[in-house]
Amino acid sequence: MLATEHFAEPLAAYRRLVEVAETELALVTAGHWDELARVHDAWGQALGALPAQPPAEAEPLLRRALALSEQTERSIAAARDDVLRELDGVGHKRAAGQAYRPAPAAPAPSQFNYSA
Repeated sequence: MLATEHFAEPLAAYRRLVEVAETELALVTAGHWDELARVHDAWGQALGALPAQPPAEAEPLLRRALALSEQTERSIAAARDDVLRELDGVGHKRAAGQAYRPAPAAPAPSQFNYSA
């Protein structure tokens, strides 16, 4: 077995982790939220394929996967903030619209109870 063959399998698992992180970031960036569950499953499988101790050669791949994951988290947080701002705007618009709603009509004089 050549030295490169020895490291090929463990590094393939780290390359797969990077691929999954890239896919996740692309989906978040494109707003394809419904497809993230599939990627979450792939992420778990990729992590499960990693050896207990990473070889030194895997460090750049691990750093890349971490950077992608952090960027994905920032993108999700930004999207969440956008949705919250939009929802807040809808609430303000609804409240402003209700201020312009006509007051309820007073009951007709024949409906007043004068006996009280």
